[in-house]
Amino acid sequence: MDPINTLIDYGLKLSYDMLPQHVVETVKGRVIDTLAAVIAGSSAQESRKLLNVVTSWGGKEESTILVHGNRVPAPQAAFCNCTMARVWELDDVHEFAGTHASASIVPAAFALAEYSKVSRGKMIDGKTFIVAIALGADTNYRVRMAGREDGPEMGWVGEAYAPLAVAMMGARMFGLSQTATANALGIGYAQCAGNAQANVDGAFTVALQQGFGAKAGVLAVVLADEGLTGAKDILLGKYGLYPLYLRGNFHPDVLTGGLGTQFEITNATTKFYPCCQGNHAAIYGAGQLSEEHAVNPDEIDEVTIRTNTFFATILGTPDKVRPQTIHDAQFSYYYTVASMLVKKRVGLEEFTEDAITDPRVLKVAERVKVFADEEKDKMRQLIPPMDVEIVMKDGTRYRKTVPFVKGHPNNRATWEDYMRKFDSCTRFSAKPLSQRAVDEVKQMIQGLDTMDDVTRIVSNLS
Repeated sequence: MDPINTLIDYGLKLSYDMLPQHVVETVKGRVIDTLAAVIAGSSAQESRKLLNVVTSWGGKEESTILVHGNRVPAPQAAFCNCTMARVWELDDVHEFAGTHASASIVPAAFALAEYSKVSRGKMIDGKTFIVAIALGADTNYRVRMAGREDGPEMGWVGEAYAPLAVAMMGARMFGLSQTATANALGIGYAQCAGNAQANVDGAFTVALQQGFGAKAGVLAVVLADEGLTGAKDILLGKYGLYPLYLRGNFHPDVLTGGLGTQFEITNATTKFYPCCQGNHAAIYGAGQLSEEHAVNPDEIDEVTIRTNTFFATILGTPDKVRPQTIHDAQFSYYYTVASMLVKKRVGLEEFTEDAITDPRVLKVAERVKVFADEEKDKMRQLIPPMDVEIVMKDGTRYRKTVPFVKGHPNNRATWEDYMRKFDSCTRFSAKPLSQRAVDEVKQMIQGLDTMDDVTRIVSNLS
């Protein structure tokens, strides 16, 4: 029997009462954190272009494009909202899978909840919503981790697995049968795609892939709900995911071990810098050294960053010294670390066309050196401890090793941290949000498990 059936059986049985309270609170945190990322992403130039394309297609008004307020077919709403969640790289990342699951799961969950209300005549309550998100996240993380080789990523990004995760989440949310759930996952598998080349090249496809995966998952649920069928042995069949996509790598204990007791959503790191998570420890380390030693950026001779081979390839190639696009800057050790040293911050203000050409920042960026450390590769961690060293022109050396940053599972974000981030992101909304609406969203998410209709949250963000 294909192991996907174990996940399906588990998903159908999972109930709110089976979730530990810390998992419930984690889901609430993931919801408000992801909505913050969507709000900030709504004003990006590329988001507006995508909005224009999607709204020009028309279609049934099932789900809302957040902030902008346009109502479109559910798959297209998920496409836009999940893309906006990833635009500024402010969404969370799983510490071991390296997967941006929340940016796929949370906006898609709202699109499906609206679809359910409009097209199925059934409201989705908060408890069902929480269970579905926890299940979808677990599916995304586990399916990916179970097929990963030891060491650096082989090129498939986490969004490639999102169609399965969103399909599982939607099937649980709609209360589909075991057969219909299997069909949804099979239809989702037919659409799995996504690779890391966009990360290397600094292309907007990084964010678009977030939307592609979620759109595929929503479409899979809708089609399965109508009775269309999908492949059954999608993980270990002759042309299943692990034999076909992942060179036969499969670790069954990772896929199903601890189901119902270990919820992988608790292992995601909240991000406080709008850039690739691989940058964060280097940014933090440089900032700490700068603050502790009152570093004058004009007196810096060299900055050294030691990381693993994967992130040296993604963030540390010579073409990243002077990023050509905003998205390129988000995937550059040189630019982000130099911004911290020169401006003492790395916020959304540092990712504009003017900011990425600031000569003061680029001057320091040219002094940054990135090295792939074989010892860090041996750790087999996606993001290993980061070594940062600043050498001053007078020969003084300042060093710091950063094992993890604020927001990591070992140093979790608090509800107050989420509130501050949410408020900060609302300043970049494409449309002004009233303080009343902002406050109501916060209150509703904090009491998410008491809501009878989660689409009330959407009403305050459109």
